Amino acid sequence: MRAASSRTKTKAVEAEKAVEPLEEEEQLKIVRELRVEGAKLDRFARWACAVVNGGVCVGVLRCAFLLVVHVPRYPGDYALEHHALVSAEVRFVERLLVAYSSTAVVLCLCAVVSCLGGTRRLVRLAAVAAVVPALLWTAALRRLEAPLPTYWIVGAAPLALALSLYVDRDLSALALDITNLDSLRYKYKGV
Repeated sequence: MRAASSRTKTKAVEAEKAVEPLEEEEQLKIVRELRVEGAKLDRFARWACAVVNGGVCVGVLRCAFLLVVHVPRYPGDYALEHHALVSAEVRFVERLLVAYSSTAVVLCLCAVVSCLGGTRRLVRLAAVAAVVPALLWTAALRRLEAPLPTYWIVGAAPLALALSLYVDRDLSALALDITNLDSLRYKYKGV
């Protein structure tokens, strides 16, 4: 038993001797490298999130366009049936266009939040705006008696906003961690 504890103590002493504090230039070099890598990751993640939101926004606008002007590809096309169902009531088509448009606006706001970072006003505006398409889509899908799998669009705008805010907060936390690491540098001679 004593032999095992003495071996552990000698290993701990050897480990302490093997680790030496970093010099000031080495610390500064590590922090600079982390800042550069963090900035690259920040740019990439923000633009990737903005591109995804922009792509979905274009898809939503395409759906709105097809609602207004639809050319059937083949007989029995679902979109044609959808169009025929809602074209009987012009007011309902207008409501659907408002739902599509509001979803596109929220997705654009999410792209802006992703690129610029979430300021309080912008986040509040996007949060309020995300509720509008959710309510409009819920009413529209109930009116259409749409199948349950199509209800994903109700949560699309709030989910996109949540994802954009998550990316923004995560990248902001990374930058803050690097700043905190920079403040923890020490003088080599003083240790």
